[in-house]
Amino acid sequence: GRHEVVIRGLPETLDTSAIRIGVKPGDLVDLRGFTTRLRPAADYVGPRERELEAEIERLSDEIRLRDDRIRAARIQLRLVERIGETAADIATKELAAGQPEPGAWRKSWEAVGSGAIEILEVMRQNEREKRNLERELEAKRRELEEIRTGARATRDLVLDLEVEEATAASIELRHTVEEAGWSPLYEARLHSRRGELTFERRARAWQRTGEDWRGIALRLATTRPREAVLPPGLDPWFVDIVEPEAAARERALARKVPQATVALAPPEPSPSTPGIRREADEFHTVFTVSKPADLLADGSQRTVTLARDKFPAELVVTVTPKVDPSPYLTASFVYDEPDPVLPGPVRLVRDGAYVGESRLDFLVPGEKVRLGFGRDDKVVIEHRLLTDFKSREGLVGRYRRIERRWETRVRNRHKRALSITVFDRLPVPKDERITVELLEDGTPPTERDVDGRPGVLAWRYDYEPGEERTIRFGFAVTFPADLEIRGL
Repeated sequence: GRHEVVIRGLPETLDTSAIRIGVKPGDLVDLRGFTTRLRPAADYVGPRERELEAEIERLSDEIRLRDDRIRAARIQLRLVERIGETAADIATKELAAGQPEPGAWRKSWEAVGSGAIEILEVMRQNEREKRNLERELEAKRRELEEIRTGARATRDLVLDLEVEEATAASIELRHTVEEAGWSPLYEARLHSRRGELTFERRARAWQRTGEDWRGIALRLATTRPREAVLPPGLDPWFVDIVEPEAAARERALARKVPQATVALAPPEPSPSTPGIRREADEFHTVFTVSKPADLLADGSQRTVTLARDKFPAELVVTVTPKVDPSPYLTASFVYDEPDPVLPGPVRLVRDGAYVGESRLDFLVPGEKVRLGFGRDDKVVIEHRLLTDFKSREGLVGRYRRIERRWETRVRNRHKRALSITVFDRLPVPKDERITVELLEDGTPPTERDVDGRPGVLAWRYDYEPGEERTIRFGFAVTFPADLEIRGL
């Protein structure tokens, strides 16, 4: 016959258009349809939110109580002040009548003084308690703001089932919510003596749905259902002549209208490690944490390790003395795992010591990765300008010539051989009337136009322990004497 099954306590933010329901056994139980109902609540749905809200109300009441006690003490203090004024008037009249009673006066001012001190102490005590309560109240409010979901309702899911005969049935419900997700993060640990780099991929998961998820099978999918599923279309691009009087208006309009840019999303990663089950197909990957996990509704983040791989690392010390004379240690490795890696932050650890943080771009299998691991204090760099020569006329015609020479001394104080690269650059002329030449009395660079950057030079050598080298570099710029140049 027909039966109604109600599943209660679902998040208010449940996407009703993305509900998927599976019923087994399908040959005996038929799902005819379902409806959802919003169930408002008088209080917050999240238990911690309810606790904090109650704590805030209690602390607010306690603060108001201290304010009331302070106001009552002030009333008492004004009464004591009036009693003191009355006693002073009586004493004045007794003196005028020639019948003073000093003993009575003393009792009066002692009573007034002790009463005032007692009242003032009550005021101070309540003010201290109020300050402590206000600090505690501020802390509770900050915590509530951190975990606040604002959910004051849940949803019921009502299933309309047709059952052929009495049987045990299982119902699987799948749905999406807005306030849940995960992001990638990484840690690169360099072991310099072994020349090895451990690359650890992690995921940081969170949710703010209004309900705590306890003992769940945590599954992290690389799909992004709320992003575009098709690339943007292109409209025709017309070019036309602009009349002179309209040119200024066209330029002003072009400055006001921002140009659209399109960022193409890279494919998703598919790492795995013990304790993580990976389900990958051609387009996306799903990771399932093997042990039950808890994700609380307060937005606190749970971090899980997805993969931990080791790669041989090439260590190179690099220095750009013209900009910064400090040498920096870099490690390069070829990422040869089968799964791409999403962009994300990467913590950098060198021989067990944290040295900083960088960011990884999207990586594909087979790509070479270069990471920096901070300054190397055992490589000594000395850089100085040798000559700065300017001539107004050359040997032929009227030309100006500028010559500059530098010297860089590099010393390896490590107890191991090390590759050290020094970078510098030549000026690159934009006008054919300007000529730039690398002076022949310098040290020839081992590489020119490094990484396709015009004018960038490199001197890359292997240094034995204690070895020192001197690199000399100079250039000459020649241009007509009647011209002024910029950039030098």
